[in-house]
Amino acid sequence: MKKIALATALLATACSGPSESDGTTLPADMPIQIEGMEDMDEEKAEEIIGSINPLDNDLRGLEVAVRMHEGFRIKNDGVVFELGVIDRAGETRLDEEFILVETSGIDSQTLRDAAREGFFIRTFTLDEADYERMQAGDLILQELKENTPGENQLKFNAGVYTCANPDADTPDEYRFAMFVRSAPDVDFIPLSNGDVVMSRSNAGPLSAAWNPCES
Repeated sequence: MKKIALATALLATACSGPSESDGTTLPADMPIQIEGMEDMDEEKAEEIIGSINPLDNDLRGLEVAVRMHEGFRIKNDGVVFELGVIDRAGETRLDEEFILVETSGIDSQTLRDAAREGFFIRTFTLDEADYERMQAGDLILQELKENTPGENQLKFNAGVYTCANPDADTPDEYRFAMFVRSAPDVDFIPLSNGDVVMSRSNAGPLSAAWNPCES
């Protein structure tokens, strides 16, 4: 697959639920920055995707980790994974979104190194109820890999939906990072070169990210 489409929760912060954002593009006037994005060319994106090997690995073992400032909380059902592909004729052959479930007790050197004071890291994985749907998507990927190698566009995204923590001081800077791995026997890799960052002063419609969480 080529022409990698890689996005990292770019619209998720101010949405009330996962269904309200497709997470695939970032409009030019959106107030979100991704640190190190100037280095995120197609070659780097392909390197990240290659580390996960979505065409070679069973993505039923997919895991995602989120590092978030303690001034925010992740909403219930708030971490999603998107997998899609457009074939060489421009037809959408696969477009799936999976709500991930939280895990605990994950041992990862990458996540230990990523720890920061004032931030938490939570981990998530694919729900067993979605194994069949993920496997069906994998069959489509394998068919395209076999018949049209290098001529398809792959979407491989993760997103997080959050609100302001009423029990902590919420900063004016919204900042988080995401990590992913394909199976428990490999380590996580970051989905971008740096944090996703947004300032409350120019957040515009995304200022809803600072709305307090509902009790």
